[in-house]
Amino acid sequence: MNKLLTILFTASIFSSCCCNKAKFEITNFSNNKIDSLFISSKQFTAANENPIYKLNIKETKKICIDMPDTYIDGSYSIGYKICGVWCYKNYGYYTNGSQIERLIKIQIFDSDSLFIDSEL
Repeated sequence: MNKLLTILFTASIFSSCCCNKAKFEITNFSNNKIDSLFISSKQFTAANENPIYKLNIKETKKICIDMPDTYIDGSYSIGYKICGVWCYKNYGYYTNGSQIERLIKIQIFDSDSLFIDSEL
């Protein structure tokens, strides 16, 4: 029984380390369509370095980002464009290139108003 538990524990550690992705759920609660949105594990990153997503009003989108070269501690960046204006924010925390939370929920209410919550 102890051998089985050791094997399962070791397998779970390796499986969690191999999948180096950060998971987000983003909802647009603003009264405007979000033309462009990106999330990055690099601060002050350019929008053209990341996948761009669009969100309609009241739409929710689940996004996973790869963190392949991130083996340090840091924070995330989000950038989004509403009504032709780009908004940027740094938030959150990851350690050793891995997301601490199971899921980060981001709710966008306006061009300068975000609510960020985490599921552990």
